[in-house]
Amino acid sequence: MNEEQQASLLAEGALATHYLFRWLHPDEVEQISRIEEICFRSGEALSSAMIEARAQQVEQSFLVAVSCREHRVVGFVSGIQTDETHFRDAFYADPSLHDPKGKSLMLLGLAVLPEYRGQGIGRTLMALYLKAKQQKYSLDRAVLTCLNDSIEMYEKMGFRLGERANSQLGGRSYVEMVHYFGANDHCWIRSLCAKDIPLIVQAERAQGWQASADKYEKRLLDQHEGRAVALVALWEGQPVGYINVYPCSVWGPASWRGYPEIVDFGVLEKYRCRGIGSRLMDEAERIAFERADFVFLGVGLHQGYGSAQRMYVRRGYLPDGKGVYYHDDILTPYTSCCNDDHLVLYMGKRRPAQ
Repeated sequence: MNEEQQASLLAEGALATHYLFRWLHPDEVEQISRIEEICFRSGEALSSAMIEARAQQVEQSFLVAVSCREHRVVGFVSGIQTDETHFRDAFYADPSLHDPKGKSLMLLGLAVLPEYRGQGIGRTLMALYLKAKQQKYSLDRAVLTCLNDSIEMYEKMGFRLGERANSQLGGRSYVEMVHYFGANDHCWIRSLCAKDIPLIVQAERAQGWQASADKYEKRLLDQHEGRAVALVALWEGQPVGYINVYPCSVWGPASWRGYPEIVDFGVLEKYRCRGIGSRLMDEAERIAFERADFVFLGVGLHQGYGSAQRMYVRRGYLPDGKGVYYHDDILTPYTSCCNDDHLVLYMGKRRPAQ
């Protein structure tokens, strides 16, 4: 049985009777172009040349829905693979950015002709496409951009709201949405929101921590004013961890030197050992290394920081060589102090070679 037949069998109910879901044929490029013109605004619809180039250079980039009665394409979904984790507009026009070994699937279009909507064609296209790509390439994630009024639709397809997208297509503002495959389905990372704060504080108090909303409100304000990137990890929709990146640190050895610092990293105790902390650190380091070739962080010295200490060493962080800091000042030798949260060892990591 070939892949075209397998894809068509995956559709259920009336859709399987009336529509065939298969990979694009070379002579159907103009039909895709026509659907683009109908479904997307001027400045957003791709040209026939762009579509043809992607279809020729990227194997199985387009999955289409074909009407069995009219024998024409009525909808499609398309994408390319990369090892990048965030969307950029260059993916639309440059098929050479496709990397068949890449673990991220960048979705470049989902469209169904207006007269065929409301039957689940778009949802089926997306489900079949994600399943086929994951089975063949063992992907980590699928990423798309959309307008605010499409967020709910994509959430129903299994995507989670991410960051503001780095996209200027058609001069409009977009958000990223991410679908994590496999074990990552339960967890995703996005920017901290005001609604997260009381949930985090309540959960931290329940596990015996002295939590206060003030700290998180300060992070949110710093993010709003451009001084920080505040991230939260969600597990099945609930905030369970957090991390912050200050692109230009004002503390410790990195203060006012133009280096980023990772600040205030935590995961709720009952959600540890699930890879959530690593996911948060991966994203924080990605953001930091976009701005500099070195990143700092501080870690406490009492046993409550034991897991973090081990993680930082495993990730390649080294002490800065200046000893420990107390209340943000270097602690001179033989000075007495309290081993509390203000006693900190600063560590740094250089951006790995590409």
